[in-house]
Amino acid sequence: MRPRLQGLELRPLTSDDERFIAMLSRRAFVRYAHRPVRTVLDLIEAKDSDTFVAHLDDLPVGFAVVRLEDHLDYGPVAQPQLAHLDAIAVETMLRRRGVGRALLAHAEEHARRAGALAMFLMTASNNERARHLFAAADYQPYGGFGGAYRGRHHGVLLTKVLRTDRAAAPALRA
Repeated sequence: MRPRLQGLELRPLTSDDERFIAMLSRRAFVRYAHRPVRTVLDLIEAKDSDTFVAHLDDLPVGFAVVRLEDHLDYGPVAQPQLAHLDAIAVETMLRRRGVGRALLAHAEEHARRAGALAMFLMTASNNERARHLFAAADYQPYGGFGGAYRGRHHGVLLTKVLRTDRAAAPALRA
């Protein structure tokens, strides 16, 4: 295994990062989306979406897009907030060095601080690197979609509980 990176910084998206995100989106998602750049830009521009960029020596090396959503009452929980990891990508040369793990942990912490009870995501069933990253972070499969991605790749739905403490959870209905 390659050594972990020193000096990795995670920052909110700035206009300086947009060109990098377009280039990385094209490379990372072309196999799964017909218009990968437009798809990722739409996710970034979505309401309640936050994007974080990993920088190494002031150069962008990866990004994650997280969207927060209020949902209808669920059992005794009134309007729970849930998070969606809409996209995550890392430069090829820096994969398996902790960048994806750092981005994922940062996205989860952001969602926790915002009050999200769980994080949801979908990845291609044949995207072994992503599946390994999510499994190592305790994401559990809960469903799938046949032909969800370009080339008829199947999608796997994954989730992780982020908060279980009652004080942090939304109000319980009486």
